[in-house]
Amino acid sequence: MNLFIVIAFGSALSISVMYSLIKGKDSRTKAIYNKSFFTVIVLSIFSALLLTPYHNYNPNLYSGGYGVLFILSIVVGCIALVGYLLSSNYE
Repeated sequence: MNLFIVIAFGSALSISVMYSLIKGKDSRTKAIYNKSFFTVIVLSIFSALLLTPYHNYNPNLYSGGYGVLFILSIVVGCIALVGYLLSSNYE
């Protein structure tokens, strides 16, 4: 349970840092951020698919390292999605 709290606070902190980085940039820099966040989204989707526990069901899977990696890949993908949406706004 403590790991999930750490992940939640870490993701909130990283989203706030991303917002402060993206907030005042010009459109060229935002386009570079947009491409890099899209790359991270694609990589996290593939890593979550590789770590999906459906191919060998094990009830103790989430007590091992694979479950933590699976959850972290989903969290990283969600953070990158927020960054992608923040950098897509070309004002």
